[in-house]
Amino acid sequence: MIKMPVSAVVDLSTRGMQKLDPNFICSDDTHTLILDGNHIMKLDHLERSPGLQQLSVASNRLVRMMGVCRLTQLKILNLPNNSIGYIEGLRDLPHLEWLNLSGNNIKVIEQLNNCVSLKHLDLSDNNILAIGDLTKLLSLKTLLLHGNSITTLRTVPAHLPAHLSILSLAENEIRDLNEVSYLASLHNIEQLSVMSNPCVMATPSLPGFDYRPYVLSWSLNLKVLDGYVVSQKEGLKAEWLYSHGKGRSYRPGQHNQLVHYLATVCPLTSSAALETAENAKLEKILSKQRYPFRLTKSPTKLLKNTFEGEVVPSAAVTATSPEVGDGTLKTDSETSPDVGNAGKEPPIDSEIGADKASLKEAHKAAIKIQSWWRGQHTRRCHPVAREVRSEIRLHRMQEHIVYLSGKLDKVQQQYEEERLNRLLQEEAVKFLWKQLQSMHQWRESVEQQLSRITQAVAPVPMPHAAPCEAAPPAACSMEIPPSTDISYPDSGFQSTSGQHSVAGDNCSLLEQYLSSIQQREEEEAEDAASDRTDTPQPSPPLPSNIKHSASPPQDAGDKGAEAAPTEEPAPDAEATL
Repeated sequence: MIKMPVSAVVDLSTRGMQKLDPNFICSDDTHTLILDGNHIMKLDHLERSPGLQQLSVASNRLVRMMGVCRLTQLKILNLPNNSIGYIEGLRDLPHLEWLNLSGNNIKVIEQLNNCVSLKHLDLSDNNILAIGDLTKLLSLKTLLLHGNSITTLRTVPAHLPAHLSILSLAENEIRDLNEVSYLASLHNIEQLSVMSNPCVMATPSLPGFDYRPYVLSWSLNLKVLDGYVVSQKEGLKAEWLYSHGKGRSYRPGQHNQLVHYLATVCPLTSSAALETAENAKLEKILSKQRYPFRLTKSPTKLLKNTFEGEVVPSAAVTATSPEVGDGTLKTDSETSPDVGNAGKEPPIDSEIGADKASLKEAHKAAIKIQSWWRGQHTRRCHPVAREVRSEIRLHRMQEHIVYLSGKLDKVQQQYEEERLNRLLQEEAVKFLWKQLQSMHQWRESVEQQLSRITQAVAPVPMPHAAPCEAAPPAACSMEIPPSTDISYPDSGFQSTSGQHSVAGDNCSLLEQYLSSIQQREEEEAEDAASDRTDTPQPSPPLPSNIKHSASPPQDAGDKGAEAAPTEEPAPDAEATL
């Protein structure tokens, strides 16, 4: 049994593990197990560690998650960036509070109703098509569903708990901005994200508009929208759209009509020069609210008058603090020194004029930041821009592949040429080596033949003068023809015609030499026969060494056979003697 060391946290990440050992067990003091960055495909053998409270198996190869079903004390489960196809094994985990299943292949939200303690649920970057039933998750506060394929929000009122505070629906396939109306049932929502959906992206066929006030009009408690804090101006626009605007009168299916209406009420502004009169009036109202005065009319009525073209009189502002002395409230007409002058503005307008330059500068900076962010966001998240970027990358990749293919062809061609050159060099060396061996063999054979010929014609010493003394002098008078010099090539290829010519010359010399020797032996034999017939006087016997040396040794091959008949007269002469 493999028991982990006693520690509160056991980190086995990036170990190249493919599965857990069957005898794997954590100590009783261990509450966190980290298995990130391995190659685990299945969660097995975790039942021996039921006391685990936190488990992380991120960036592995998990296909199923059933192995966590017996970890009843689990509070945090982190399984992102795997290949999990569906949610399972969570029925007996009532203490689970934090669940991360992002970056998997989940298509349906299911089997989560028993996780009554769940507060954070991350199902982003999956293949979810619709929002499932999560009404029994009474503790759920955060739901992340960005990066899926959700097309409608019709199931939100029936499937999401009303106390949800954070909801992310960015990067989905919501094409109708009126779908936002279904979020009105989430009364406690504070943070919402709907960016990178087709319904809020600019298209060539529709005019540009600011969708933020419209979304805020359905969720007035929002504090953060698409990662940006809701401004006071956006809050005022949303309140006006909620109370007197026509934006809430449109229904799902009327996206184009809503966009045209919002383009007139909430247009996009790229610079201070394009600021509308309505925005200027909103700035004026907001600037008045910064001072210690209260409005005699409600902000909604002021907004209504502003959008309808009514100018708000400055006398509508009254003091909120009593004047010292009589303890009664006084209006601006009583406290202002310019009372009775109908054409003059109260002091508050002069102060607003003094701050107008700074407000314009701040507004210009905000517009620049917003335009930069929109451009950056469009380049990264707009589907057309992403498609263009992918095409550009694909084109560059193809060009690079063609370039690398050309370089590879050149390298292969050079390698093939070098290989052929090496083969030719090897063949040349082999041929030269064979030629050298054949030349050495031919030289040895010639030397052997010459040595045999030299031994065959060697002079024989005669101790006594005899009638046959003429033979040795004749033999001795024979001179060995000078040997021809044989030249061998130092390098390169030796032509076969040259070799045959040299060999032919040597053979002809040998044949002439042997024929001359044979003729002289025949002449000596005839002289000896004539001597026997003329003077048959006995002669002393020859020594054995002289007898054998007088006859030349037989040569190899046919040449020895030709020399054999010349040796027959010698024994006959000896016999007669």
